[in-house]
Amino acid sequence: MAASQVVATGALEDLFQRLSDTHFNLILFGQQPLPEGAMDFGDLLRIHVIPRDPVNDEELARVQIPQPSFYLIRPDGYVGLCGTRLEAGGVRSYVSQKLHLSI
Repeated sequence: MAASQVVATGALEDLFQRLSDTHFNLILFGQQPLPEGAMDFGDLLRIHVIPRDPVNDEELARVQIPQPSFYLIRPDGYVGLCGTRLEAGGVRSYVSQKLHLSI
């Protein structure tokens, strides 16, 4: 699993440039990173943590993305799962029941 974090004090970045169309992408807005190993999906998943800071908060409010929230983007670009409170078990259930993948 590869994880990336956009640094609050860094330069502005386009998140879409970081998304892979061959992996699931889990985007965390205003949430704490998950403990190591909580989302052990091997090479299927990329995690992107978007920290809270004034610039991010303003832009997320403008586009009406609540904080905290998470979005699991499938490789085909569709949102597979989203919510305000991420639970690793819920993501595992989605992957096994809806996608029929064993992880």
